[in-house]
Amino acid sequence: MGAFKLEGNVFDHIKQDIIKVGDKLEFKATNGDMTDFNINDVKSDYKVISVIPSIDTSVCYTQTVKFNKDIKDYPHARLITISRDLPFAQERSCESFRDKDHCLVSDYNYRDFGNKTGLVFNATQILPRAVLILDKDNIVQYIEVVNPVGNEPDYNKVYEFLKNHA
Repeated sequence: MGAFKLEGNVFDHIKQDIIKVGDKLEFKATNGDMTDFNINDVKSDYKVISVIPSIDTSVCYTQTVKFNKDIKDYPHARLITISRDLPFAQERSCESFRDKDHCLVSDYNYRDFGNKTGLVFNATQILPRAVLILDKDNIVQYIEVVNPVGNEPDYNKVYEFLKNHA
């Protein structure tokens, strides 16, 4: 089998049946201290889930820093960043800038998020770059699967959604 590269059309590398607006999403993951994270425990009008392939890449790091900084302008929203990195790597990479309300979680152990959303690269089992917004009942209200994966998400569309739903 040849080496897999994160390039080209994302949709050629993930399941065709992915989560959609209107679907309910419940999942568990792992916090940085290795305790369980459950999306149902996050109480907020909106939950912005920033999905990244790996915090150790420049685009993923930039996405995480930018959302961490800008989400403060939307007090009715809570930021959750998820990848399949080990929690130790996530914590190490984000300790210098991470806001206390920013949930940084890993799907490495349970793989619940990727399996339930269909947002997993078939060849590598890592998550593609995406942004989901859930309402207080965990119903998907917004989704962007970034294509190609090397691009950043459309931050302005996320902020516009949050501004219009304040």
